[in-house]
Amino acid sequence: MVGVLEKLFRTAPERGNSSHSLHVDQENEDPSVQRQGPVSDRKHLILGRMVLAEMVGTFILVFSVCGVVSCSYVSRGELGLTEYALTGCVSLVVLAVVVGPISGAHVNPSITIAFATIGEFPWSKVPYYVAAQMVGSTMAAYVGKLVYKTPPEFAATRPTRGSMTAFWAELFATMFIMLISSALSFHAEVFGQVASFAIGASIGLAVLITGPVSGGSMNPARSLGPAIVSWRFDDLWLYLVAPLQGLSLGPSSTSSCSFLTATLLTGTVILLRLLPLRPPLWAPRSQLEQADLADALLHEATPESVPVSYMATWMPP
Repeated sequence: MVGVLEKLFRTAPERGNSSHSLHVDQENEDPSVQRQGPVSDRKHLILGRMVLAEMVGTFILVFSVCGVVSCSYVSRGELGLTEYALTGCVSLVVLAVVVGPISGAHVNPSITIAFATIGEFPWSKVPYYVAAQMVGSTMAAYVGKLVYKTPPEFAATRPTRGSMTAFWAELFATMFIMLISSALSFHAEVFGQVASFAIGASIGLAVLITGPVSGGSMNPARSLGPAIVSWRFDDLWLYLVAPLQGLSLGPSSTSSCSFLTATLLTGTVILLRLLPLRPPLWAPRSQLEQADLADALLHEATPESVPVSYMATWMPP
C-alpha cells in the first residue's frame, strides 16, 4: 500500500516534482534525451522501467512476508505476529525509498486502480502495473516454496474467524491506512520522506490488529501469489475486494470509485465464492492430500480425525 506515497513525492506545485511526470519532463525538455531516438521509444523505455520496478518491488514485499511465515513454520513458531508485522513495515519503507521515485511503489493492485479512478494515474498503464504485480507476487511465492521447502499454503492468507469478519477487518484496515496517508499528503512539503516511515508504521499496526483475524493482507497481490502457487482459492474474494472497498471509503474516494469497487465486489463473489477452485486433476497427489488436510484444519478437525499420512506431509518434522 505504499502507492499512496505517490502524492508525497509532489512536495512542490511544479509538475516536475512528480515521480511520474519527472520522466515526461525530461524527455520533453532535455535535448540530449530527444537525440537518443523517437519520443515514443523513450516513453516505452520509461514504461518498461516502471513496470519492472513494480514487479521487483512486489517480489521483494511478498517474498519478505511469506519468508517470515515460512521461517515461523521451520522454527516451530519461534517467530510470531510481531515479526510478521515488522517485516511488512520495514519492507514497505525500503520500497518507498528505493522504488518510489521510479514507479510510485504501488506494489498493490488496489492502489493502482484507486489512483487511476481518481485521475492520479493513467488508465493506460493500469494493465501493465497489475500484471507486473501479479507476476512478482507469484514468482515470490514460488521462490519461497523452493527456498524454505515449506507448503505454500502456510504463506497464504486465510480467515480464522469467518469470511465476513475477515472482510470487515481488511476493509477498515485499508481505510485506516488511507486516512493516515491522505493526511500526510496534505503536508507533504513538511513531512517529506519521513512520511514513508509513518505509513510503514501504520501498516505494521494494521497487520498487528488484523493478523489474527484475516492474516493482515490489505493487498490483493500479497494474497493472490501464494494462492496461485498452492492452487487454493478459498475465500480469496475478500482479499481482492476488501482493499478496493476500503480505498473507496477513504477521503480521496469518488462516486465512480465506489461504483467500480461495488461492481468488482459483485463479480468477484460470483466467480470465486459460488465457483470455488480446487487443485487441478493433474496436480501431485501430495498437493491434493494437503488440500484435503487444509479443509480439515479450517473446520477445526481434531488430530485424530486427520490421517497420519496427511500429517506427515503437512506438519513440521
